[in-house]
Amino acid sequence: MKNNSTTKLAVVFVVLAGASFLFSRTVERRYETGETAKASQALFEDLAKEQVAKLSIAGPEDSEVALVREGDTWKVASEGGYRADQDQVDKALDALLGLKQGKVASRNPDLDEFELTGQQAIEVKAEDGSGEVLASVVLGKSANFRETFFQVGDQSEVRKSDTNVRRDFEKTGGWRDKTILEVGESEDVTKLTVDGPEQRLVFVREEEMGPKDDAEDASDSEEEAGEETTEEDESLEVKELVWRMLEPMDGLATKWRCDSMANALSDLRCDDFYAGDLSKADLGLEPPRYTVTAERKDGSQTVLYLGEAQDQQFPVMLPDQETIWMVSLFRGEYFTKAPRDYLQDPPPEEEPEAISEDGVDGDTGAVSDEEDPAEES
Repeated sequence: MKNNSTTKLAVVFVVLAGASFLFSRTVERRYETGETAKASQALFEDLAKEQVAKLSIAGPEDSEVALVREGDTWKVASEGGYRADQDQVDKALDALLGLKQGKVASRNPDLDEFELTGQQAIEVKAEDGSGEVLASVVLGKSANFRETFFQVGDQSEVRKSDTNVRRDFEKTGGWRDKTILEVGESEDVTKLTVDGPEQRLVFVREEEMGPKDDAEDASDSEEEAGEETTEEDESLEVKELVWRMLEPMDGLATKWRCDSMANALSDLRCDDFYAGDLSKADLGLEPPRYTVTAERKDGSQTVLYLGEAQDQQFPVMLPDQETIWMVSLFRGEYFTKAPRDYLQDPPPEEEPEAISEDGVDGDTGAVSDEEDPAEES
């Protein structure tokens, strides 16, 4: 009886899976005209990435972005000429130049149906240094996770790409470069200093040494043979890198916390750019509430200013720049913990002394420094 029920369930599953497959194929073929001869050919086969000097992206909504190449660097001309995210621009150019002819979905299209007009459409235009248009497409809705409807230049027919090219131009986080710091390897950081509103925290990276594995084996062999070993015979190597707090307490620090600080001071990206009305003083950046310094093996230093938390983010600045970046709360809190929170084995917290109403310490019997009310009378 049980086997019979299992068989019925398996049959039902196969039927449903088959129906789902047929339905998906029907949806995919809804806009296909059957013309596939040129579908896999490159749309802009004679265009090289190096020829493009300007990339304009209009939409969706009222968004308008102008990216301009200066030498090997792309900048966001529509946002004050700030440096653009080079990886994002490269992906966008690769998506545009890699666009295939695609299949014709409609020769007499309703552009609203394909979202090729209005607020949802994205118009992309590539130009050379003289302003000549090299490529122009309008991107509509995505047919599924893999395909996008589009129009080429002034052509009226709607085509369907073999990739979801729209996602490479629909950047909700903007096109500006969000890199704050990119200065070498975190393993090169040897010292961390956090100057906060109440105290200074200092951490140093130390090497824990120990005999090499082959030296231990040799020592064991010599002991078995009755030979004595001396300290000079031992060969030492670094067994582990640890962090030690020097100020305001002394003790081994929690490795992952200090590693997180070193990582942030080597490779840090922002979540957003500050666009509010508060002054640097109001944000806690002038003077900075926290000044964080990383020292490296080569003697160089990296300094980061950290302000007051604002709506689950911390404002940060670099000493030589005016840009105010916003980083997530958890990244900012790498540097704002109480000293004992960084220690592996923090000392017990000191309990406040109990002072009785008559001014006598309940534990030691000492008299409080406060004046005796009896003396005043």
